[in-house]
Amino acid sequence: DWSSDVCSSDLRNNSNSYYNYNSNEYIIPDSDSRYLTRSELSRYTKTDLGYIRNEIFARYGYVFSKAKYRNYFGADR
Repeated sequence: DWSSDVCSSDLRNNSNSYYNYNSNEYIIPDSDSRYLTRSELSRYTKTDLGYIRNEIFARYGYVFSKAKYRNYFGADR
């Protein structure tokens, strides 16, 4: 059971977010080809981290159960 697309709430419009979720780009473009450091990830919000974690799965065609991830990682990626 992949719990990767579990997030307690959808805070996509959170002003503390470092990422524009309406963009067509990945948050960390090379996240599928290198290890991400704790220091690097510490600047992101909990919501951002959910999308960062799931963009790796999305690159490999994972079908998400949560609508927010299905909508975000749609066919245009």
